[in-house]
Amino acid sequence: MTPNEMMNMTPIQKADTVLNDLVTGGGYLSEVEMDRFLKQSIKEAELTKECRRVLMRARQEEIPRLRFADGADNFILYPLTENAAHPVAERSAPAFGALNLTAVGFGGQVSIPDQVFLYNVEKDQLAATVRELVYAKMGADIEKIAIRGDLTSAVPSLAALDGWIVQAVTNPVAAAGARLTDTLLGQARRALPEEYDKGEVKFMTSKKAREDWWNSIETRGTPLGDIAVTSGVAKYRDDVVQKYSLWPSAMGGTSDRTVCLYGEPKNFVLGVVGGNGPDGVRLETGRSIETRQVVIVFDVYMAVGYEVEPGVVNIGNVLNS
Repeated sequence: MTPNEMMNMTPIQKADTVLNDLVTGGGYLSEVEMDRFLKQSIKEAELTKECRRVLMRARQEEIPRLRFADGADNFILYPLTENAAHPVAERSAPAFGALNLTAVGFGGQVSIPDQVFLYNVEKDQLAATVRELVYAKMGADIEKIAIRGDLTSAVPSLAALDGWIVQAVTNPVAAAGARLTDTLLGQARRALPEEYDKGEVKFMTSKKAREDWWNSIETRGTPLGDIAVTSGVAKYRDDVVQKYSLWPSAMGGTSDRTVCLYGEPKNFVLGVVGGNGPDGVRLETGRSIETRQVVIVFDVYMAVGYEVEPGVVNIGNVLNS
C-alpha cells in the first residue's frame, strides 16, 4: 500500500491495516512479528525474562538433554598411561535424557470502540500502541500462568496447566505456616543437591515474604544487619532473595500463604509455539459494525517445565500476611 493510499484512509481503516500487516495467512504472526511479540511480552516481565525460553515447533516437543554425572567422586579425567587404552572403569559417557513439553492453548479478545481510534491523541500511532499493550498484557498473563498454574485451581486461566510452583515436588521444605526466616532459607540450601548448586541460584518469593525476612535482618545489631540496611541488596549468605510481583500471595485455606522457590532461574523452562502451523501465535482483527468496535482476537500455545526438576527446592506454606 502506498503512502498516499494510507493518507486517504480513516483512522479505523489505518488501524485495521496496521494490525493486519503483522500476520501472514490465517492470522499467524510473521517471523519478524513473532520475534517482536517474544521481546515485547517479556519487556516488563520478571521471572519469564530470566528463565530459559524455547520457541517450540509444535504443540508437543522433546528437547534433548545431555549431562555428565556431577559430584566430588565423578571424573572424566584420569591419570594418563602411555601406549595403553583406558580401562572400562575410566570410560565416560554422558547421560541421555529429554525434556518433554506439551503446550496448552490460551486465547482472548480485545474490543476497542471506534471513537478511540477517531479521537485519540496518538492518531496514527494508536494501532502500534494497542499492539504493544496487548503483547505486554499477554506476557504478564503468561508469567502469571507459568508461576501459579495449578490444575486444581478455581481460576480457569490457572487451571489449564501446572506451573513451576506445583511442579517443584522433589525437594520440599515445610514452613508449616511460619514466616520466611534464615532457618527456612538454610534448610532450602541444604536440600538443594550439590550438583545443582551453581550458576545464579536464588530464592524467589512474594513481596511480603521477602519483607518479613528482610525486616528480621535489618533489626539485627550485627554487621549483617548493617550491610542489609546500607546495601539495599537482599541476600542470604551469597544467594539473592528476590520478590516477584506476580507471585501468589493468598494460597492455602486461610488465603494468607505463599511459597519460596530456590534454584537457578535458567532451569525454569517456558515454551511458546511459533511458526505458521496450526498452533502458532495467531492474531486476527476485524470490525463489528453492530457494536462499532475494532475486535482483536489472539491465540497462543505455551508450556512450562524444568530442565531438571530436582534442581529446585520448594519452601511451602509460608505465612504471607
